[in-house]
Amino acid sequence: MKKFTKGVLIAAGCFLAMGVILGSIGAIGRVYAGEKIANGEDLVMIRDTWRKFGNWNFRWRRGNASGITVEYDGVEFDKNYNTSYGSFTDDSLDATNICNLNLEIGGGSVVLCTGNQMELKKDGEVECQYYIEGDTFYLKQKCPVGAGRADIRLTIPEGMKLDEVEITMGAGEIVTNGLLAAEKVEIEVDAGEITMEEVQAEKFSADVGAGSVAVEKLDAHDCDVDVDMGNVVLQDGLVTGDLDADVSMGEIQILLRDSYEAHDYEVNCSMGELTIAEGGRNVRKYGGLANSMEYFGKDSAGDSKYDLNCSMGSIYVRFEG
Repeated sequence: MKKFTKGVLIAAGCFLAMGVILGSIGAIGRVYAGEKIANGEDLVMIRDTWRKFGNWNFRWRRGNASGITVEYDGVEFDKNYNTSYGSFTDDSLDATNICNLNLEIGGGSVVLCTGNQMELKKDGEVECQYYIEGDTFYLKQKCPVGAGRADIRLTIPEGMKLDEVEITMGAGEIVTNGLLAAEKVEIEVDAGEITMEEVQAEKFSADVGAGSVAVEKLDAHDCDVDVDMGNVVLQDGLVTGDLDADVSMGEIQILLRDSYEAHDYEVNCSMGELTIAEGGRNVRKYGGLANSMEYFGKDSAGDSKYDLNCSMGSIYVRFEG
């Protein structure tokens, strides 16, 4: 067996085991911290963690991608549309009536950028599928670990305002260059890394298992971030409505060009660490024991609530004023 394949198998096995072990440790730790397990929250956390990592399986593949591979089963091709192989460029796509983007990426590399027209370019032998159905453009890619690499570049017209963008990723890397503007942006990541240059959305949400999401500039009315063991970094952000941030054993950092006094707060912290800072000084800091607090900003008028929940990881929120 090749060294690479053997390394993949070992890494994948460790990955799955680590998810279950850490989930169990988190549940036990929360019990010792005085939280009730009777409400089932800890069991839900373990179940959700296993569900995310349970999407990965070992398979034997033939042809160009021969041998044992680790595959993400979260991407299913639609039998009503063709599957594309090899390298190609398709510049015949008509973006006139497209209002939504739906990306399901099992692995590999995807770049989403803006240009003069809609175009899809792919390098690599791994299969992918793309089609327009109604007002939605779908892009699906399966890229098993150990079976080659696929690089995709999707270009959308500059200035295009979308209704909804949905991104589901098993592993790999997704990068957005330029402004991505939509009424709703929803991201779900098992592993891998998503980096976004600029996002403008009425509602932005990110659900992260063991991967990472970083947004260099975020403008949103409402924001919902949920992290198991990965991390989310929102820089140069502005969230004028409600912010919900939940972390189990990972990390969330939110850096805002806003004032602490413009929002109300509900804070729950168990064994992790939660910090709310303004400028260079700490405004509130929690950690070590169970804490549950409510605060009201003098300039909020009840229009914006930040709900921050930390189990064993960390949440850091900083206002630049």
